[in-house]
Amino acid sequence: MVNQRSGSRTRTIPQFQFAVASGTVHGAVVTGESHDGAPVCSFDLLVLDPDAGRSLVPVTWRGAPVAELEDGAVVVARGRIEKRFHRAGGRTVPRTSLEATELHVAPRPAVITRLVARAAEGAGRH
Repeated sequence: MVNQRSGSRTRTIPQFQFAVASGTVHGAVVTGESHDGAPVCSFDLLVLDPDAGRSLVPVTWRGAPVAELEDGAVVVARGRIEKRFHRAGGRTVPRTSLEATELHVAPRPAVITRLVARAAEGAGRH
């Protein structure tokens, strides 16, 4: 929590982060293992927004089964935004991605509603 002084009063401003993205898997799903041996996959999520247009969101999903993920699959993912640094071409490059903690393939509207509600509920606890 951050304290912000306003005159002689101090108020606490909660800080939280959650991200929810829905779209289609775009391109190959890359699978592997994390350093502790847990399954991990990464892929680009194509999100079509009527206001912002088309964007690709890199997604990483750790410790989850990935057999049903393929190019064109419709998914909704909840998680947090992470910035990691990787070696590529002899230099270090940053990559910002959605680190998924929950992911649903071909979600029904009720599933999406519950997922967003859980994300917002978690933000209210901080």
